[in-house]
Amino acid sequence: MSRQLVTAKALFVRPAGSNLKGFSLVEFALALGVVSFALVAMMALLPIGMADNQQSQAQTRASHILSLLEADLRHSFPGANGGRSQFFQLELPYETDAQGRWQHRAVTAGVLGTGATTGLDNAGRPVDIHTRPSPPFQASVIYITAPSSSGVTPLQARFIVNWPCLDTASASDLTDLNQVDGFAEMTVAFPAP
Repeated sequence: MSRQLVTAKALFVRPAGSNLKGFSLVEFALALGVVSFALVAMMALLPIGMADNQQSQAQTRASHILSLLEADLRHSFPGANGGRSQFFQLELPYETDAQGRWQHRAVTAGVLGTGATTGLDNAGRPVDIHTRPSPPFQASVIYITAPSSSGVTPLQARFIVNWPCLDTASASDLTDLNQVDGFAEMTVAFPAP
């Protein structure tokens, strides 16, 4: 028997007239390498996609909390519940005078009022901002303009919902992305009573 010299070309070329079908081992190894490379690239993108999804969920929840906060402050009667809103227990922009008439609360523009910030649990219920572990969200109200003495100028407020909750109520801290993961805010005007 004579030995035949096997060349590299012989590995890739099928003999003429043969009915061998299928992939060679080299073709299979190359295909496996391409698929593996693609899978590794897709797996590297997974954490980025998950982080974006979590940020989007938090942004959606914060927007919903802003709507609830506005409705809570607009629809709470100042004479009831000690001058605080029914759900979030935040200080209302209105108060009642000795005769029971509504009037704007005395506020200083740009200063966070007493009780104007609260922590929120995962269900959106108010909790103390100093509880541990820290609540996932924080809702704050900052009055932008104080009403005029004539009483016809609306009271404007800035609502901020940030995540996670901070132990501070400073607007610059609540909107500083070095201290919070994110925030949503809106400006609301409360008409003169």
